[in-house]
Amino acid sequence: ELGSFDLVKEDYVGLPFLHVPVLDLFTLVQLHVASSGGVTYGVKMNGWVKPFVPEVGATVTASAGAQAEVGYGLGIIGGVAAVGYSLGLGAKLDVPVDITILPSPDISVPQACFRVNAFVRAWAQYLWGIKLPGVNTNPSWKKVLAEYPLGCLGPFATAAEAEAAAAVVAATESAGLDPSVLDADAPLPSLFASPSVASSPDGRVLSAYVEDRSTNTTAKVQILARFQNTATGQWQTATALSNPAHSAVNPVALFAGPNALPVVAWAELPYDAATASALGNDNNAHLRRQEIFYAIYKNGSWGAPIRLTDDLLSDGMPTAAGGPTGAVLAWTRDTDADYLTRSDQHIAVSLFGDATSTFGPIQTLTGPGGGMNADVRAAIAPDGTPHLVWINDADGKLDTGDDRRLSWAYPALGDQGAQPDWVVLNPQPLPPRVDSPAISIGPDGLKIAFLVRQPEDGVVPLIGPNGALWTATLSGQTWNAAPVHDESGGLVFGEQPVLSAAQGENLLAFRRFSPASLSNAALGQISLVRGGSDGAFTAPIYLTDAPAQNWQPALTINPISRQAVLLKVARPQLARDKNSLTAIAGGQSIVEAASVQTLSEPALFTAQDPVESVALAPTADPALDPLAASASVVPAGATITFTVRLRNVGRDPATSMAVTLFRGVPGSGVSVGTQNVAGSLALNASVPLTFTATTLGGKQVFYAQVTTTGGNASTGNDSASLTLGVPSAPQMVTVYPGVWTPDALEMAWAGAENEQPAGYRILRGASLSGPFELVGESAVTGFTDVLVERGKTYCYAIQAHNNGTLSPTSETVCGEVEMLRLFLPSVRR
Repeated sequence: ELGSFDLVKEDYVGLPFLHVPVLDLFTLVQLHVASSGGVTYGVKMNGWVKPFVPEVGATVTASAGAQAEVGYGLGIIGGVAAVGYSLGLGAKLDVPVDITILPSPDISVPQACFRVNAFVRAWAQYLWGIKLPGVNTNPSWKKVLAEYPLGCLGPFATAAEAEAAAAVVAATESAGLDPSVLDADAPLPSLFASPSVASSPDGRVLSAYVEDRSTNTTAKVQILARFQNTATGQWQTATALSNPAHSAVNPVALFAGPNALPVVAWAELPYDAATASALGNDNNAHLRRQEIFYAIYKNGSWGAPIRLTDDLLSDGMPTAAGGPTGAVLAWTRDTDADYLTRSDQHIAVSLFGDATSTFGPIQTLTGPGGGMNADVRAAIAPDGTPHLVWINDADGKLDTGDDRRLSWAYPALGDQGAQPDWVVLNPQPLPPRVDSPAISIGPDGLKIAFLVRQPEDGVVPLIGPNGALWTATLSGQTWNAAPVHDESGGLVFGEQPVLSAAQGENLLAFRRFSPASLSNAALGQISLVRGGSDGAFTAPIYLTDAPAQNWQPALTINPISRQAVLLKVARPQLARDKNSLTAIAGGQSIVEAASVQTLSEPALFTAQDPVESVALAPTADPALDPLAASASVVPAGATITFTVRLRNVGRDPATSMAVTLFRGVPGSGVSVGTQNVAGSLALNASVPLTFTATTLGGKQVFYAQVTTTGGNASTGNDSASLTLGVPSAPQMVTVYPGVWTPDALEMAWAGAENEQPAGYRILRGASLSGPFELVGESAVTGFTDVLVERGKTYCYAIQAHNNGTLSPTSETVCGEVEMLRLFLPSVRR
């Protein structure tokens, strides 16, 4: 009896970032694609050899799982239009094993190769956002980057055979991925929702986003604005601001001037479908008509859109900030109206005039060394000074990173005119290889957040899950910069950071990537970091936990209530098939490993690119991670150590907490012990607590409960329970003729690790499907069945028991004791 053993031991193969120059999106960006992930694979054999018959039999089972990373980008520097991308890994493991029963035993493995392919898909927003009948105005590309054979088991497999077998569709399907998700022709949103949200000094909250309800024959793309009811937190009826026959993208909300006038600005292509068709495929002809518009809310209603720019230059990707003394609006301007060149891209800026209640003259800014300027963000200091931060690429080439730095600009001291002299600096000692800046100004000063792209083998990709999140604080005239770290001290990788500050608190939201995770975290989830007045930022905590990609975060803190409002988008195309995402992310919730915030996500818009709203309470929220025990199955009277990890998932420090361990059903248990927690816990800070308890044997429930006299945003995460005493099914069952006992069948098995059941029940049947009867019990992982007949097949399944609680049955394994054979001597006479 060979038993069960590994031909290829189950293992995890991690793949590094893949850096491949892939394609050109209207020459707005040159894509160097980065992807990472890993696969789990293994091959087991269960067989037997009877050399005196001779006879050979075997069953070989191959298994493979794939974990893929899928990422998106929005507003990537290098142009005035937004682009998106997706990355993924597909895997396939083929192990066909031919088993022949011959007088000469033979096992052949003609081909057994493991292969992985990496793919990318990218697309651009509609250049004009109008769906013309029969015309594909939303181009999308898909490209397989590479296929990697990771080794062959059989000597007859050739590289050519392996390459031929690694078809893209077969690989993606075998990894559990829905081919329609990966198909370049699958429906994609024609426009990003691009939500924006802002708070006024008196506590009003305003949101804006893109709504696309176009049909194949009618264009209907609009910027919508909504106010939040300050008493109930509900979003009021949306108001359309832009012309539905035009393309309108990238809105930004703000409150401007001493009267806190609500304002929404956006980029628009002010022409209809007929003009779009006449302009044809000349992308420059479309982009140079993109202009900046804004609308103001006065006397209880929104006014007509105001056109700020009117030229044949490309103006896009606006940003804005408002305060009690004014407002600033900035965007990217292509000064030669040719997107094929980049070093002429400047930052355009306009200040809000309180007397006129309009934005004034336009100025253009560029980094200290010239080059390409894009990806601008704005903030206003309490004294009314506007600040801008953007990306300056000295050589205008996106595939080089060391010359890509932040530029910071503000008006010269005392210059508050409509066209001030701007001071433009390259803030030092901030690092290079940066993109995606964010900025906020609170009572404790100016803060920025940004991504620093990590080089790999000399390549610094602009997109992908390789952007480490950094923050920097201005102290006096010195910038203090540092990366954000996770709980273990490692780098945090993200996308699209956004900052908001109020009452001494700084919040940083972003889309976080966890490439090594087999949970929903691998898909990209919205996370939150809190910074205090000392400039330090906490480890990030997840705000979303779903088998979907959450992205496009927007954030504001209401200065009156301190309620934080976060808007985000969940990618529906990749969430429509949960099984596909299970293959990618493992199907595990993040909360299975650690607590997350308990949130509700009311939808503002549910059509093509759904916008959801998340409210973050301004208080502490003590919570318990999943309960852990030193052993799950032990005899009665044994001592078990429980580990309870208390975590604060709320914004404010958690204080005055106690944790009690109970034996029994939650809500009616008997206390085992209580521990008080000294000090306070910041956002996502945690402390482990240990308890010991004597088990009663059998199935039993323990739970921990946290109580506090301090803040507690939600009671739904205040307890964690664990059921002990239910043994796992035995494994690795083998059956073979008795070695020490003739006319018997012996069997052996393995119990689950860290389990000590009271014993095992041996079930026997005449076939694999039963029926089965109890033929004996054993306190150890072995048994001898002496009640058997030679030449008859018996099948066995093992079941662990623990004080009346039974485990699932093991796999069924059969065996027999052969008939005795009589050999007579040959006698010659």
